[in-house]
Amino acid sequence: MGKPKLIIGNKNYSSWSLRAWLILSKLGIEFEEVPILLFTEGYKEELLRYSPAGKVPIYIEDELVVWDTLAIAEYLAEKYPKLWSSNVKQRAEARSISAEMHSGFFALRGSMPMNCRAKGREVMLTAELRDDIQRIKDIWTKCRNENAEAGSWLFGSFTIAEGATRNSCFLKSAIASLLVFDPQRSPQVALITSKQEKNGSFKR
Repeated sequence: MGKPKLIIGNKNYSSWSLRAWLILSKLGIEFEEVPILLFTEGYKEELLRYSPAGKVPIYIEDELVVWDTLAIAEYLAEKYPKLWSSNVKQRAEARSISAEMHSGFFALRGSMPMNCRAKGREVMLTAELRDDIQRIKDIWTKCRNENAEAGSWLFGSFTIAEGATRNSCFLKSAIASLLVFDPQRSPQVALITSKQEKNGSFKR
């Protein structure tokens, strides 16, 4: 059995790719990273060689092919149950947060696209963008207030939903966007992003 493969776009720009990469890296799994230059000539055909969806990320393990970040995360959680909390209520909340990040935050995605290397960009704060930023702050604050004594992660120990304090998976791309655009950071956002800036995994 060879090493599994992860087919991804540029982690600096592709939040979907980054999330799957972070989960595998956190688990300490040795895998082959197969980068694809997205939105260049022939990229779609290249992706279709690996998955019928033609999108990143794609996880290949022997004959098994899993695509979509959340599907990859759930598959890995079946093999490594520690990716979700052992508490059933925490698992439900962590899944809800992960799904919300996976399918929502359209204003944030549109106005503050992820670029981990850029800094100091400015963006106009629309009502929709303000709501997205506030929602991220609310998620982080609630989880940390409830689970601070259990550990330094959102739910005490590391889960797929992790994002605000150290290695992020489903919230990290949002934090990366806040770092870049710096839209009048409140003290709460400043605290979140300062923790992320100091995180070694974030800088890799």
